Amino acid sequence: MSVSEIEINVRTLENGEHTFRTSKTAPSVLSFITSSVEAKTGVPVARQRLLHRGLALEDGCARTESASELGWGDMERVTLQMVDTSGTLVACFPVAVFV
Repeated sequence: MSVSEIEINVRTLENGEHTFRTSKTAPSVLSFITSSVEAKTGVPVARQRLLHRGLALEDGCARTESASELGWGDMERVTLQMVDTSGTLVACFPVAVFV
């Protein structure tokens, strides 16, 4: 992998982990990721929610930004989580804190 490329790992609950590579300066990196995930998993772009470090990327990022503009310019790889927002129930378990 060259210095100008970034490896993007996308983890999904249903379909495992998928790896994609793109240029750090390529425009529309989020559009590239979501369309690539759709091709691999069959989950339509409209139902995908991408998370990085617990934050939804679409909430604060334009889909036209490059990897460098997203703050990933110095990174060799990024791991994202993709949640399918099709309305399926995701189980949440309470966490007990012992003091």
